Amino acid sequence: MVRQRWHEFYGSGFNGLDIDEYIDNHVARIRRAWYSDAARWSGHSIEGEADKYKRYIHSKIDWLNTQWGEP
Repeated sequence: MVRQRWHEFYGSGFNGLDIDEYIDNHVARIRRAWYSDAARWSGHSIEGEADKYKRYIHSKIDWLNTQWGEP
């Protein structure tokens, strides 16, 4: 059942959602707040964290495709 749902979701192109574009849009919305927090708490750059998150998401997509096959 899960494999079938993954194939439907992945095969639909994530329902028109581009994962990287979604993350980039979110980063743009929270950029000022992120840097305010980073100044106070010695955080990392938002771009570096966004890139790390994108790699993580893509690795999970690749894993799912390895487990259940690309549709």
